[in-house]
Amino acid sequence: MLWTIAKREFLSHLQTFRFGAGLVLCIGLVSLSTFVLTKDYERRLEAYNIDVQKHKDELKNIHVWSALQPRIDRRPEVLSIFNRGVERRFGTTVRIYWGEVPTYAAEETKQNPYMAVFPTLDLVTVVAVVLSLLAILFAYDAVVGEKEMGTLRLVLSNPVPRDKVLLGKYIAGIACLSIPLLLSFVTALIVMELSPTVSLKVGDFGRIGLMFLFCLVYVSAFFLLGLLFSSRTSRRSTCLALLLVCWVLFVVIVPNAGLYVAKRVYPTVLKCTPYFGQKFGS
Repeated sequence: MLWTIAKREFLSHLQTFRFGAGLVLCIGLVSLSTFVLTKDYERRLEAYNIDVQKHKDELKNIHVWSALQPRIDRRPEVLSIFNRGVERRFGTTVRIYWGEVPTYAAEETKQNPYMAVFPTLDLVTVVAVVLSLLAILFAYDAVVGEKEMGTLRLVLSNPVPRDKVLLGKYIAGIACLSIPLLLSFVTALIVMELSPTVSLKVGDFGRIGLMFLFCLVYVSAFFLLGLLFSSRTSRRSTCLALLLVCWVLFVVIVPNAGLYVAKRVYPTVLKCTPYFGQKFGS
């Protein structure tokens, strides 16, 4: 009975407009953002190679010890195409001065015309915004919708526990949400492989797999939240309104407010700290 419920819910989700619209939107946004971020990675990698060679040439021309100020360059991460992370906040070069301990690299000042169009959009952002909203749209009427139509009473008239009904709906919902999520990752990999500069190692595929797993858990949390509200409310409109408030709270307000508070509590220092003979561990 469990798999019968899951199959029925799965086929029902596949035939809805929201599934098709969410699938097309995810693939379209991921394709565009991956293309933009791939071009940005190519630019940053080219700048990294130029800086490394330039800094090597500078060291060769130094003949006085007191004038030695080597630079350390950070290679751009290829997985930043999936998620920019902190790469856009910190720079790529640290200059080593005598008597000072470098803490963070200086901010990157080179402008990228592609990033002016999509400053933060990446695959993880698409999952956090689009797929989380799609999970809510799948779950908000899973229980209360059948309650309003009267089909829930018919289902519960059979010898099937309520937990299996909810479990079947959960399995079907996660299976449907896995399709746009998986296709988004595959699309991103295809777009990345079209670039001759991008080279993925074996370990990178393992990290991508972990990223996919965490994204699935993230989407699953929103779907479970939708099932909770759907089973505790009596009207679909009320359930959807409450879930949209929670979505705005967890996706928009909490991340930005947390970043704002973190900057105020522990501001980032982007300069060198005087050393003056102290030990590095002190």
